[in-house]
Amino acid sequence: MSDTDAAFAGWRATPASERARLLIRVADAYDARREELAKLISTEMGKPMQEAVGPAVLTGVTKDMDAYSEEIFGPVAVIHGVDSSDEAVALANDVGFGLRGSVWGSDIERAQEIADRLEVGMAYINEHGTVLPGLPFGGVKRSGFGRELGRWGMGEFVNTRLRRTSTTKK
Repeated sequence: MSDTDAAFAGWRATPASERARLLIRVADAYDARREELAKLISTEMGKPMQEAVGPAVLTGVTKDMDAYSEEIFGPVAVIHGVDSSDEAVALANDVGFGLRGSVWGSDIERAQEIADRLEVGMAYINEHGTVLPGLPFGGVKRSGFGRELGRWGMGEFVNTRLRRTSTTKK
């Protein structure tokens, strides 16, 4: 299996009706903001937008654009240039969502320090988005609360009952 095939295995596993719904949503968002959208660097060429939205990379995204602060459910990456890790962390945390984030680098200690500063429910070093049954899954901010999967998620399936008896005399 090629790297490309592996990267989009989850997309292919999504039912066609759901993929179509998501693609239409992305196409509608694109059409609604066509004039202010960032420069589109790469996309699946030769197909009408209604047929397919291929992988895309956006640059030049500013705070007043939806792509800056909204979750884009599609094969889209937004690239920002920064001058320091502090600026990168501030930029990453400057949104209302916080499902997951990743830090890439050869200095693992430094990458871990940076990842620890991300306001996300799941932080990855040199990988992105690994989901396994034993790992907690969940976000912070507008990306949710609580965790599912693993021992962290078991509490979601347990009915906890409290009985408290006061021992103070009135």
